[in-house]
Order: sequence, then structure tokens, then C-alpha cells
Amino acid sequence: KMLGASPTPADINTVQGVYPLKPDLDGGHVAGGSEGVGRVVEVGDDVPDQRLAVGDVVVPVRSNLGTWAQELVCGARDVQKVPGDGDGIPLDQLATLPVCLSTAYRLLEDFVDLREGDVVIQNGAGSAVGQAVIQ
Repeated sequence: KMLGASPTPADINTVQGVYPLKPDLDGGHVAGGSEGVGRVVEVGDDVPDQRLAVGDVVVPVRSNLGTWAQELVCGARDVQKVPGDGDGIPLDQLATLPVCLSTAYRLLEDFVDLREGDVVIQNGAGSAVGQAVIQ
């Protein structure tokens, strides 16, 4: 069950048909969305006990999963359990964790060697990624 979803520019590009990763329309869903937060309501018999359990809070780890739907069926490896069920993190922030917050983190950690005293100039600070970079 989806608890919240955050539309991203990649989602809009997907709807427009210009995003490089195309949704699997044969997979039984037509809802857009790559980012969001949900709660597990049912676990298949083939899912190892320690992987997921009913009630777990999860975020998607696969693009075009269909997070704009109210409910979705996916593989256990398509989602990641949120430790401590989010420990009081607001749903709107958890919903941006898979794409926006991860992108901001990777930009600051993987592509530049920032040191104390360095300055970061953020263009497009109104976007979720931009806000995360500033924070």
C-alpha cells in the first residue's frame, strides 16, 4: 500500500516519453512514479522471512515501479525496508528518499572532494534535489 509518492522530473519525462528508462507496460500496471513510501500488506511465499514482513515501511529501489498507484504488487527486491520504520521521519521526506535525497548525497559525496570551508553553488534550489543539497 502506497503511503505517499513524490513526482520527480524523471517521472514527468517518462510520461512525455523522453526518459531513457521505459516503464514495463506489460507488467500489469500503468501508473507512473519511481519515488515514494509504502507499507507491506502481504508477502509472497517465496520471500525469505528476514527480507520483508507485513507492516514494514519500504521505499522503491527500481525506476518506474508505479508509485503513483494506491497499491502495487512488486518483487521483494524492488523495495528496500526502511530501518526502524522511519523512526518518526515524516512520510513526505521518506517519499523523496529513493531518488531526490539519494541524488543529492551522491552529488556531494561521489563527484566532488568537498572539504571544510568549500563553497557549493546550487542552481535550481527550488527542486527537491536542490533543497537536499542545501540542507
